[in-house]
Amino acid sequence: MIGCADLIRGSSADDCLWIGLLLFSEKHQGQGYGSEAVVLIEAMAREWAYRRLQLGAVATNPRALAFWQGAGFKEIRRLKNPRFTGELIVMERKLRGPSP
Repeated sequence: MIGCADLIRGSSADDCLWIGLLLFSEKHQGQGYGSEAVVLIEAMAREWAYRRLQLGAVATNPRALAFWQGAGFKEIRRLKNPRFTGELIVMERKLRGPSP
């Protein structure tokens, strides 16, 4: 398996699709699969009439934070959760124009 994704519909707002997980096996990281997945997720979100994507990234994972920032996601708030070793950074990106 190369990787997996979990998308959560209808979680926080009617116009927001939540990316619950985007994970790739170590040997497949850094090969562009993440960027390709974000493009596919965005296309599905637009097809489902969402206008925003949101996700939570753990502050102690700088590699993941850099990936999401590079994909155009911006921090909108921080949360503390005893299940995580660091703060949970909630990030959001407004969807780009209509699907091609």
